[in-house]
Amino acid sequence: MESNQTTVESTSPSNPSNAAAAGPVPLTGEANHPWHGFAHPNHTSADSDHVIRTLRFTHIQLNKFWIELQSIPAFMSGLKAPSIVELEKIFAWARASTDWKRAVQDSRYISVLTSPTYRSVLLTFISEVETVIRLRQKLAADQSLHQNNPQHLITQMQTALELLQRLQILTDDTRPADITNFILTSEENLLQLEQSLRFLADLGAKVSALPAATTVASARAIATALEQVRSTPACFFTWRTPALLENADSETGKVVEAHARATELRKIREDLGATFKIDEFCDPASVRQASDALKSAGMLSLINQHCKNAHQLYLKLTAGASDPSAAKKASKAQMAEQLSKLADHLEQAQVFNTDATYQAALGAHFKGIDTDFRTAKDVSSRFAEIRTALDANRSAFGAQLFSFIASASVADLQTLREMAEAPLALPFLKMNSEMDAESNLSTLQATLLERLTSLRALQAILNEVGANPEQDLNSLSRAQLCAEQIRALETRIQSDTHLLTLMKNDYRGIDTDLTPIRQCLDYIQFIETADVPTGLKSTLLTPQGPQRTMESKHLLAAMETTFMATKEHLIKFEAITYFQPNTWGNHASLFEIPVPTLLNRMSMALKQPELFTPLTEELRAGRA
Repeated sequence: MESNQTTVESTSPSNPSNAAAAGPVPLTGEANHPWHGFAHPNHTSADSDHVIRTLRFTHIQLNKFWIELQSIPAFMSGLKAPSIVELEKIFAWARASTDWKRAVQDSRYISVLTSPTYRSVLLTFISEVETVIRLRQKLAADQSLHQNNPQHLITQMQTALELLQRLQILTDDTRPADITNFILTSEENLLQLEQSLRFLADLGAKVSALPAATTVASARAIATALEQVRSTPACFFTWRTPALLENADSETGKVVEAHARATELRKIREDLGATFKIDEFCDPASVRQASDALKSAGMLSLINQHCKNAHQLYLKLTAGASDPSAAKKASKAQMAEQLSKLADHLEQAQVFNTDATYQAALGAHFKGIDTDFRTAKDVSSRFAEIRTALDANRSAFGAQLFSFIASASVADLQTLREMAEAPLALPFLKMNSEMDAESNLSTLQATLLERLTSLRALQAILNEVGANPEQDLNSLSRAQLCAEQIRALETRIQSDTHLLTLMKNDYRGIDTDLTPIRQCLDYIQFIETADVPTGLKSTLLTPQGPQRTMESKHLLAAMETTFMATKEHLIKFEAITYFQPNTWGNHASLFEIPVPTLLNRMSMALKQPELFTPLTEELRAGRA
């Protein structure tokens, strides 16, 4: 690395005396020309100053960066001639590096762990120590099993095994699950069921028409019904009609159609309101007759009684309009036309307002063209959702619940809403999903009570014999096996002379602190898997490696700005020189060329700037 630095400095334009002493570079062909790779046929004589100036700035920046990089201790011997692409990976590696203070502190293990043989020895040691620790913990949990009366212990354990088998809470390898958790879960399930049964009884007493639940599935269906009633706006219940509830899809379509027609008629009424006060109109037939009389009247209209009556009706209807002055100015033909439009509207509105289908679907809520069809549509859609939630099309009990919601009194539904929001409803609404859906509620209560009694008896037995409920039933034989495994591992570890040699004063047998070894292993794996040059890895896989890695991380972080500026200069220079891939070796760009090589090529070009223009002319001539 020192030789590289010397070469760069001796040929740098920042050292003119050295550059002058070096003299012209002998040329043996285009590839050895100082401007080879930098000059291009596209360059003209006008480009000369710009290219040379850009090259000079790029060379200065690259040389500055290269000198800074060589000041990093880890790179003095571990990094020979990297390219910018390789340096990108090194900067990324430094950013990903963590704090290796413990590896620095215990770096003596680096040399040991880089040896495959010794690493295998220490990895085996770590695995065995961890195994002994687990076995010790397991044995400690069973240490009170050894009582003075082994026969009583065996009898009690056999009883415990029978209880576990009857309760069906043994796993495949005959290891019982956590008995304490089973007891807590059973107590919670039993309490939840008892609370749910009390809630259902209270619910049935207050709302007698509600279908009664006998199974877990029907109880869950009632819980769903309560949730649906609670989340439905109370005003929707006054809109319930058989047509809206039983044929939701078809009725929703009719409601949408009626809504559109009513909106259209209200718009016409609003437009006619400028001329007529429609809330005081007579029947459509009278308006139609008045329109016809005005249309058929001739010269004698002033003495024609029908015309007089029509005119009086027109004046009466326009008396309260928003623009009554316009009515006084209207001609006979205009009055006839306006009355005709009014008659058309009144006839259409009368047909709509007397539609038996709409009256049947909406009942008392049907107000002709002034009906709140938007709410009607929302009601129909909401009850379709309730039907789906209760699975009323497939479940007989769900159908009963939907029928109840459709026909119950508003007072009963309000009672359901209030009860669903009460704190006592929560256990019922959150009924355990693991309960068998087809189980009878009364039978299930007795089963849970029996199960809880058996679990408590099992816990009492295990406590008596000193067995941890979370351990094996065959605690005696398993405890003996644990002890034998521990003794065998301890004997093997104590007899391994390599461990004392490798760890020296740190070796404490089974009680050795494994943290330093693990930290150094993590460091080695980090370096081995890093995407950096092999030479740098070799430098860092030494006892000084962790310290050098931490120093390099901080130094490279401080150089980030310089590195980014260097890349920007190279990008601009590469663009202005039309750099062609494979110009110097198999390099796709300037970023893949080793930095010392690139610096030397730049120095050669800067020493003889006068050769730039002749080469570009020669290249253009060759291309022609």
